[in-house]
Amino acid sequence: MDGAVYREILANNLLPSVRALKRGRGSVFQHDDDLKHTARAAKEWLRKQHLKVPEWPRPSADLNPIESLWREPKVRVAQRQPRKLKDLEMVCVEELAEIPAAACKPGQELQETEALRKWTRANSWFSFTTIALVIVLIVALSCCDNLRRQVPLNFISLGLFTFAEGLMLGAATVRFDAEAVLWAVGATALVSFALTLFAVQSKWDFTGLNGSLWVLMWTLFSFALLCGILRSQYLYILYACLGTLLFSLYLVFDTQLILGGKHRKYQVSPEEYVFAALNLYLDIVSLFLLLLQLIGLCR
Repeated sequence: MDGAVYREILANNLLPSVRALKRGRGSVFQHDDDLKHTARAAKEWLRKQHLKVPEWPRPSADLNPIESLWREPKVRVAQRQPRKLKDLEMVCVEELAEIPAAACKPGQELQETEALRKWTRANSWFSFTTIALVIVLIVALSCCDNLRRQVPLNFISLGLFTFAEGLMLGAATVRFDAEAVLWAVGATALVSFALTLFAVQSKWDFTGLNGSLWVLMWTLFSFALLCGILRSQYLYILYACLGTLLFSLYLVFDTQLILGGKHRKYQVSPEEYVFAALNLYLDIVSLFLLLLQLIGLCR
C-alpha cells in the first residue's frame, strides 16, 4: 500500500465517519508515522479536508509498553527454534506466559531518555545554537593562524570545539534509538580503523585529489537541498550512502596529508597539528552522523 491507496481509503471511510459523527472542520485525526501515512498524497488530502493530525510520538516504553516487550518474546522463541507452525504457536504462548510482570514497566533510564528527547524537540534553539557555535569555531580555527598555532589558545579552542561538537552530537543522537546509535558507533570505529590502515599502507596518493573532493562536496550539498525539497526516504538513503563514501575518501586524504612520505604529493606542516586533528575529527564525526542516518532510515 502506498500514499495514493491510503488516500482513497481515507476518502471512502474517514469522511463518512466524520459526517456520521457530525464533526465539522478542524476535526482531529490520529495515525502513526508509517510511510504511507506521511506520504505527500495523504498529507495534502488531509490538509485540504481541514483535518488536524497531531504529531505521532516515537515508539517508546513510556508511551507504548509493547515496544519494549516485543524483543523479549522474539529472542526467547528464537532460542527454542520451533520447526512447525503448531510448535511455533505453542512456544509463543509458553514464552509470553513466562515474561514477568515487572518487565512491563518502563525503566528509569528509558523514562529519562524519553524526557531528554522531548526536551530537545521542544527546545530546537539548543540544536541550532550548538550547530552555530561549531561552525564559528571551525571557521576561526581554519582562518586564524595565530589561534591554532599559539599555545595554549590552540588547545583551549580545540577543547571548546570538542565540547560544542559533543553537545551537537548529543542533540542529534537523542532522536534515534539507542541500538541504532550503538550500531553507528561500531560501524564508524570499524570504517575509520580500516581506512586509516589503508591510508598508511597504500602507495596510492590521495593528496592530489583536493579539488575533486571539493567539487564532490558541493555536489553532495546540492543533492541534500534536492532531498529536502522532495522528501523521499529512498533519496535520504542514497544521500547517506554517497556522503559516507565521500567522507571516507576525505578520511584517507587527510590521513595521508598528516603522514606525508615519499609517495605523497602534499603534506601538512608539523606546526599545524591542531588543524590536522580538526580535519580528522570532522571526517569521523561526519561519517558517524551519515552512518547513523543510514542505519536509522533502514531500520
